[in-house]
Amino acid sequence: MQDYALEIGLIFALVLVNGYFAAAEIALISARRAALKSAAEAGSAGANAALKLTSDPSRLLATIQICITLVGFMASATAAVSLAGPLETWLGSLGNVWLKSIASGASVVIVTLIISYLTLVVGELAPKRLGLQRAEAVSKAVARPVALLASAFSPLVWLLARSTDVVSRLIGVKPGQGSEGVTEEEIKLLVTEQGSLLDEEKRMIHEILELGDTVTREI
Repeated sequence: MQDYALEIGLIFALVLVNGYFAAAEIALISARRAALKSAAEAGSAGANAALKLTSDPSRLLATIQICITLVGFMASATAAVSLAGPLETWLGSLGNVWLKSIASGASVVIVTLIISYLTLVVGELAPKRLGLQRAEAVSKAVARPVALLASAFSPLVWLLARSTDVVSRLIGVKPGQGSEGVTEEEIKLLVTEQGSLLDEEKRMIHEILELGDTVTREI
């Protein structure tokens, strides 16, 4: 029983590590560069590392994907080796002939489903929600470890990044090209929907944007 507890603990630890990288990915992608620059200028080493990482999205995503893939493989392999066998033995001992005949396959399916559920909730969804809601704070916390891993896996990261660039060009996406900036209409919509702003504050923001349009037309 103690051996099983150790193996289950190892699997859970690997799922948590997966969650670390999932949170890092979404946080670094969604963090506001202006906020990171401000923190970096104030002396934050984490913010400075985050800015360097986000300046090369292909390298960043390749690094995190390598880590997530390796951790996921280790968690699945550990579960299959350590838990599927004992579960198969237990299913076979229940005395049901039909259940005994499918015990081998059923044990693998059951373990896979449990690990998949645990990984989705604890290793993906919850960490990504954390990373999205606290993007700058998480980015500063994870940036330096991720940067070290990017250096450690640099040959593989380079290969994956360049391969991704090639495939991106084939589907019409320019490598390193970011999303389009926020338009004036989108800013107005955000201001209108923002419940924490007073009506007077909303009106002033709209007038400032309209004043910019007026000056531009006059020029």
